[in-house]
Amino acid sequence: MSNPGQDVQAVYQQYQFALRQLQIYEQQEMMLVNQIEQYSGNLITLKGLQENGMKGEFIFPLSDVLLIKGTFPEIQEILVDVGSDYYMPTTMDDAETRLTGRIKQTREILEKISNDKAQLQALSSQLQAQISRLSQG
Repeated sequence: MSNPGQDVQAVYQQYQFALRQLQIYEQQEMMLVNQIEQYSGNLITLKGLQENGMKGEFIFPLSDVLLIKGTFPEIQEILVDVGSDYYMPTTMDDAETRLTGRIKQTREILEKISNDKAQLQALSSQLQAQISRLSQG
């Protein structure tokens, strides 16, 4: 026969592990939401440039607090980050396709993480109830 104190301890360790995993999922969710916002902002900027025909003066953010005002000559290619800070020249249409694809892919990953997180939350609730039962019994 097993020791009730050891059973509670074992379930409690599983519960603690589940809570740590939930924290990791929450961090991943926040990171992915930030990526989606960044990609969406880039896509909005790109579409704005396409609609304006790349003519006239523009104000571009260099950081959260620094803006630069300038004009563009006619642009045929732009540089796109394809990962690991590697940039590749591409057309405006291709850049839009890439950004749209990244947004879609990131949303799919976010949905999977959210589903996994919901399952883990259900498991942690079950473990918490099991701890309560073992502690009382």
